Amino acid sequence: MLRPQDILVSLKFLSPTPEAFTSYATLAASLSLSVSETHAAVKRAIRSGLLIPSHFRPENLAECRPSVPALGELLCYGIRYFFPAELGRVGMGIPTATSAQPLLRQLTPADVLHVSPHPRGSARGTTVDPLYSSAPEAAMRDPILAEWLALTDALRLHTGRIAELARNEIRNRLREFSYAAAA
Repeated sequence: MLRPQDILVSLKFLSPTPEAFTSYATLAASLSLSVSETHAAVKRAIRSGLLIPSHFRPENLAECRPSVPALGELLCYGIRYFFPAELGRVGMGIPTATSAQPLLRQLTPADVLHVSPHPRGSARGTTVDPLYSSAPEAAMRDPILAEWLALTDALRLHTGRIAELARNEIRNRLREFSYAAAA
């Protein structure tokens, strides 16, 4: 069964930081996870089809790659059912969902900001429980991962027009990722 950290690890594979994949220790450090937690998350993501191991060396993390179709399906149509978001109190954090890029540039700024709680966050708003407890810290280290997490939070929070904007953005990014990976 998938766990939230499995999604976090899988999203990290969409971020173009190859140095993060040299070992489980570096991947774990980039996501603020333990090495054993990261190893188990990668194994579950492979078993569920979100990550594809190397055909020749399945134990090699550096040759593992994301399954674009599987991630697209899960993010666009399943994430809100398996890992729904809950709104919390007003607090400091990192802008997420419609309050962060890439959706922020497509929408009129809302009166209410949504933030993933973090003590060093730059914005004040209604907190959204993060996909996983270490996700805000990982997002602060990796702006691309932060955008993937914001899109994921938008789908966890919203339906209708906003969810469709997030799905379109995810599809476009995954298409670009596929083309870049094939080159």
